[in-house]
Amino acid sequence: MTWNEFWQLCKDWLNQNAIAIIIAIITLVLGIFIIKILMYIIKKAFNKNKKMEKITITFFCSVIKIVLYILLLLIVSQMIGIPIAGFVSLLSIVGLAISLAIQDTLSNLFNGLILVSTKPFKTGEYVQIGDEEGTVLSINTMTTTLLTVDNKEIIIPNSTVAKEEIINYDRTGTRRLDLRFDVAYSSDIKKVKEIILNVAKSDGRVYLDKSLSVNIDKFNDSAITFVLKCRCDSEDYYDLKYLFQEEIFNEFKKNNISIPFSQLEVRLLNDEIKMPIDNTPLPQRVEKIRKNENENDFIKKIEFKNEKNKKKDKNKNR
Repeated sequence: MTWNEFWQLCKDWLNQNAIAIIIAIITLVLGIFIIKILMYIIKKAFNKNKKMEKITITFFCSVIKIVLYILLLLIVSQMIGIPIAGFVSLLSIVGLAISLAIQDTLSNLFNGLILVSTKPFKTGEYVQIGDEEGTVLSINTMTTTLLTVDNKEIIIPNSTVAKEEIINYDRTGTRRLDLRFDVAYSSDIKKVKEIILNVAKSDGRVYLDKSLSVNIDKFNDSAITFVLKCRCDSEDYYDLKYLFQEEIFNEFKKNNISIPFSQLEVRLLNDEIKMPIDNTPLPQRVEKIRKNENENDFIKKIEFKNEKNKKKDKNKNR
């Protein structure tokens, strides 16, 4: 087909479908206008629901918008005489190819929606995800970002977050602090418990309830381990942890409570060490006499060994 023939064919098609094309253009413009109005109404309705997160609203609005535009495109295509069946088949093939190419991205996206809907954690909460822990900075469609105690940002794909065990330390607003201290067996048990309890009670950030206790946790080889258990607000956890360790250590020193540590016994040997010495010189090297074998001799030797092994097996079977 020449260029002139193709151009003439296009003219004939435009002349035959002029009215349909004009109606399709009007439909397309009106459809875009109607979609914008619908999206405004849908967004407003979603925003009224305070339980829905912004990320969820954005995702659902994007999906609805894409579906509406595809429907509009199908309607316009049918109006100008383009067969819809072939167009739908093409869309399905393209959609399948895209989904296979970006399956990891889609996994992160849908897992992000699951995290937002189930709400295992929120922005600002301190959580542990697998081996990583920190304060949740953001929950996006693809990733979750944590801020660690040493001010590092950790970006975790949402597909990984969904697979890992999640520990939320801030969900209840309070957290139990467990601290262990080793003292010598010669220490006064009542005195040790009194010192630890007094330090814990002296800070107003500690809850004075049933969770506050001091008990013997373990009898070690050279020390008794005491454990302090108390409840505090999540935001005060690390401040109290480091403060109590320092204050209890100082109180132990004031009250002559001994803290045992690993010891190494060292002895000085003043005697002269005498080691037996053999003054025999090294022997002279003597070359080994090796028989020069060619490849055939080597093969024959292997075959002989195989036959010998077969005979042994036959004798065993008998």
